[in-house]
Order: sequence, then structure tokens, then C-alpha cells
Amino acid sequence: MAGSKNQISRYQVIDECLSGKKKYWTKNELIQRIDERVDIKISARTLDNDIHNMRYNAQLKFEAPIEFCKDHNGYHYTEPNYSIYRIPLNEAHLKAFEFATAVLGQFKNFGILNEFAGAVDKVVKVVNNLKNKNFDISDTIVDFEKAPYYKGADHLETLIDCIKDKRVVEIVYKKFNSKTEKKHIIHPYLLKEYANRWYLLGLGESRKEVITLGLDRIVSISNHEGLIKFSMLKDFSAEDYFKNTIGITYSKGPVEDVILSFSLNQAEYLKTQYLHSSQKIIKQDDKEFIIKLNLVPNYELVSKILSYGKDVKVLAPESLRKQVGEVLKEAYAYYWE
Repeated sequence: MAGSKNQISRYQVIDECLSGKKKYWTKNELIQRIDERVDIKISARTLDNDIHNMRYNAQLKFEAPIEFCKDHNGYHYTEPNYSIYRIPLNEAHLKAFEFATAVLGQFKNFGILNEFAGAVDKVVKVVNNLKNKNFDISDTIVDFEKAPYYKGADHLETLIDCIKDKRVVEIVYKKFNSKTEKKHIIHPYLLKEYANRWYLLGLGESRKEVITLGLDRIVSISNHEGLIKFSMLKDFSAEDYFKNTIGITYSKGPVEDVILSFSLNQAEYLKTQYLHSSQKIIKQDDKEFIIKLNLVPNYELVSKILSYGKDVKVLAPESLRKQVGEVLKEAYAYYWE
């Protein structure tokens, strides 16, 4: 085996010493530092074995360049930038890091990530050193769509902590179309982003089912002071919960075959970016492009269909066809009646 938990802890301390500012470490200094950091008293022989393992143990794969310098009576790394945490990277890895740092740079000033902005900059500097090229975090090479303003983002950090700690919370909530506030006791499960808005999913204590609350409608959040213990539904899975829907609105209705006919100028867009993972092409000729989706019709699906205007027609189910038609009738009335 590569080593016990105590051995690994000792390797980490030795590496921390030899890769730090102080270049040479005597045997007694290393033994003392291990005692201080991990509260383990070891013998000189144990230290010798640890150093040997770091150098030659095939399972560890450290291949640590540790040498003893007689002039300074101490151990040191012969490779100045070596650390057991530094993994050899190939060109593909470095390119992936470049992309990742560009992505992180887009979000480092976003709410709860502010405190990690310095860490993001450090990652960029490491990539700079590895690539030996200029890669400035201020240079935008990947630009994500951003909401100009979002009310509710200040709740993200609190809710993340509540989910991690499995805390039952009391949320004061006010719907956009309501004049009154309502209190929800909720067991928080998941934060989900959709269309530049954030939503909380969790078990509602009163209804004993999963509910969705928009963060922009939350008035306040506090720990529930009652005796209710956090409860996780055994069969809840975020992936399964949203499997048959578009967007954030969950419906208990049946999954239906939604068949849509698009004008040809939308065909290539729909081939290269599906409306839903269930999308299948039913027909394509010189007149139309028809797809089928397996979905529970909801508000977001209707909105998505309407966003295509004259370029789409609902063929099935009939209930969805009528619903979209009624909305279009009302819209027509705004302009022509």
C-alpha cells in the first residue's frame, strides 16, 4: 500500500517544508515540524523511511527529488518548483486550464464568488507560468450572457450553507402578483438557475411535497426554531425531477408527445441545439421541419413555442395547440382590435 493516513500526513508536511521559502531542513527540524503539524512523534528512522518512499515508492508516484546537502546539513528539493501536488500537464491539459480560467474570470465578481477573486487570479498566474505567455484575466475571450440586474442573488450564499448543513429554514415569500406575504417552512434541496433567475427547490413542510421558490420573491430567510428535523425525500433526484420539463415549472400532468412543425429557416438551429434532450426529427422536406418532444406541457414550453412566432406550429397534443392558439388570439387583439 502507498501508506496509512498518518504516513500521508507526514509526506504532506515534508513536502510543505521542502517546497517552502526555507531551502534546507535538518532531520531534527523536519521531525519537530511533523510533531507540530500533525501531533505525531516519529523517530529518525521513520523519517528516513518517509523520505525514501517519497523518492522511490512506485505506488506514490511522487519521485520526489530530495537530496541531502552536507554543506548545509539539510534536505532540499533539487528541482526548485517541485511539489507532490504539482501534476505533470500536457498541452491539452494546459489548454483546458486556459479555458477554465477564462470562465472563472467571467464570474469572479458575482455575489458569493467575490471572496474567491484572489484565488482565481492565482490560478491564472499559475497557467501563465506554465504556458510562459500573457493571459490576462481582464482579457475577455469567453463571454457569457449576464443579467444586467438580478434581485435575490444576495440569498445565494445563505441558501447554499443551509443546503450543505441540512437546515430547515423559514422563508417569507411574496409572489409578484400577490399583495400579501406567506411563510414557508422548507427543507432546502437544490438551487437551480434558469433564464438568468435563481430558484430554490425543497420539501415544503405544509404540503409535504417539493416546491419551487424564486429567489427574487424571497423577503427573508431564517433558521426554523421548531423541532422539525431536516427530511430528504428518498426518491428525489434533481435530474429526474426536471427530466420531462423545460424550465423550472414542475407539472404533475402526463408526459405527452409534443409535435412541432417549424419553417425551414429554423431547421439547422434546431439540429445544432435541441429544445430538449428528448428531441427527435420526425420529418424534413422542402416545406417544413417537424420534431417530437416527450414532455409534460408547462408555462416555459408555451413561452418557448411563442418565442418562434410565425416560424412554428403546434401539431400535437391538441390541448397544447389550443392553449398556444388562445394566447396568439389575445396577442392579435392587442394590435388589431
